[in-house]
Amino acid sequence: MTNDRKYKVIIVGQGLAGTLLSFQLLQLGISHLLIDKKKDGAGSYVAAGLINPIAVKYGSKTWQADLLLAYVNQVYEDLENLLGVSVYTPVNIKKVLGVTERDIWKKHIVKRKLTSHVSIPERCEVARDI
Repeated sequence: MTNDRKYKVIIVGQGLAGTLLSFQLLQLGISHLLIDKKKDGAGSYVAAGLINPIAVKYGSKTWQADLLLAYVNQVYEDLENLLGVSVYTPVNIKKVLGVTERDIWKKHIVKRKLTSHVSIPERCEVARDI
């Protein structure tokens, strides 16, 4: 039996992780095969995923948030340049806060150095039924 391997890596599943792994291997020049079975309604076919640097419940940055966000921004920019399409659109995450939560979050923002990721508007409009 010969050891004629055509691919060094086989990736099963082209969700977000499989796609990004394939892209990284492509950039490194590592031969690989990506196998996927389209599944209608699967999350990766309707959305690219969510990247959130803040643990909302505790008001703190996730582990290595700034480093990971910088990396993600660069990887998606490189992927967009390769494909010639837009695949990454950063958006703000909004959370409805009660008065008590609002005061707690104001303290968290300063104490945990979250100003580049979290803001609380001074004046909030209240949604009303018409």
